[in-house]
Amino acid sequence: MSLIHLLAAIVAAALALYLLAALCWPERF
Repeated sequence: MSLIHLLAAIVAAALALYLLAALCWPERF
């Protein structure tokens, strides 16, 4: 896996976690 693919995977995972948190706890965002 290249550095670009690794960075893209990290960004995608962080975005997915943020969206999940925003859906589960809307009063915090």
